[in-house]
Amino acid sequence: MEGAFGQVTVRGQDALGVDGHGARAVGHREPTLVVEAAKRSTPEQLDALERHIDDQEAATDTEAALNAATAFHVDIAALSGNRRAERMMANLGDEVRRMHYLVPSLRNRLTEEAEIKDHRDLVAAMRRLDIEQAYEIMDHHSQESLR
Repeated sequence: MEGAFGQVTVRGQDALGVDGHGARAVGHREPTLVVEAAKRSTPEQLDALERHIDDQEAATDTEAALNAATAFHVDIAALSGNRRAERMMANLGDEVRRMHYLVPSLRNRLTEEAEIKDHRDLVAAMRRLDIEQAYEIMDHHSQESLR
């Protein structure tokens, strides 16, 4: 396994149908998407992001946590106004879902305190229109997810 969004092989085959480069391409774009999302989002849209975080934190199973985390990231892409990135994020969410079932040790990341804190800090920075902080939080978050 290369990393959380990297390549996982089973019997020499790519088990995910996504290579590390594709995931990294999306991950490297996410901080830029957050900047645009922060500029364009309404308080109600940011409230919806916070509800995804609440759902992720309260999740009692992997599927619920994955659904909430995926919705959070897809909605950020949607708020940025970049429909292509939104589709890519949704597709990546499907691949991440497969990976969490193939590599059970990854499941804990979904509800780890650091994961939830990153999401909450990100929305707080977006609310303040602290673009630099929002970018930095998402950049760090993306890099951690790629490890």
